[in-house]
Amino acid sequence: MCHEELGHPAIETNGNVRERSMTVESGGAEIPVFVAEPTAGASGRVIIVHDIWGANEFYHDLARRFAANGYAAYLPNLFVRQGDLSEQTIEAARARGGLTSYPQALQDVGALITAEGDGPTWGCVGFCMGGTLVMHLASAEARFDAGVIYYGFPANPTITANR
Repeated sequence: MCHEELGHPAIETNGNVRERSMTVESGGAEIPVFVAEPTAGASGRVIIVHDIWGANEFYHDLARRFAANGYAAYLPNLFVRQGDLSEQTIEAARARGGLTSYPQALQDVGALITAEGDGPTWGCVGFCMGGTLVMHLASAEARFDAGVIYYGFPANPTITANR
């Protein structure tokens, strides 16, 4: 199941979470990143890798939840090159997802880690398409200390096809 909408009440952060936006240059594109951080300082950092619906409110809320529990959370929009959905349908989301270069998405996440530099440990969590990317990130990116995969696809040929 991909997360096309929030589906539950948004977290109330009571002023304990600071939100900001940043961009990271990768492969000739400016990747927008939503960041949620605890105001008291982070004990670690986590990158959230979205599904085919993109960096929607479900993932923004998840970032706030990580921040409310002491982690700086980064949500890059890995569909910046493909643009917004033409319509909010599963067909449109799958079509946009099919245009995504997985090797480029892996490079985009690596660029985010490089841009943020040294500091607390890194983890990553991904859902569906994002879970597939997290599997590959965890095997290729030495700067990750943890990875959590929600229903990724380990034998996804689109990654090995190097589109």
